[in-house]
Amino acid sequence: MDNIKYDVREAVYNLSEKTGIGVKLIGKEYSFARCPYCNEKSDVKQKKFSINADTGQFHCFRASCEASGNLIRLAQDFNFSLGRDADVYYGIGNQRHYRVFKKIDPIEPKDAAIEYMK
Repeated sequence: MDNIKYDVREAVYNLSEKTGIGVKLIGKEYSFARCPYCNEKSDVKQKKFSINADTGQFHCFRASCEASGNLIRLAQDFNFSLGRDADVYYGIGNQRHYRVFKKIDPIEPKDAAIEYMK
């Protein structure tokens, strides 16, 4: 199970569907209309976010974002499938859901307590 395989093309289109971002294959790179991390739209002449079709490596070209990594990280961050075996091996879809506690008003210290602490 050390050599888990997944289809880069299928994973890219799963990401596109999950995030609602358009994607086009240009040469050996999938170019997205915007970065899923910083959500900044792409200029017509500049590419902002792309995924390599051979390796699955991704990169955001905005200096303020510069998100980079591979499809496994994208699948974990945006919770889409790379295939059953890859999902089980890399723990994709096993994100924990935590309770959100209601906000409480801050405690105001009493004068007697402040005097005691002095």
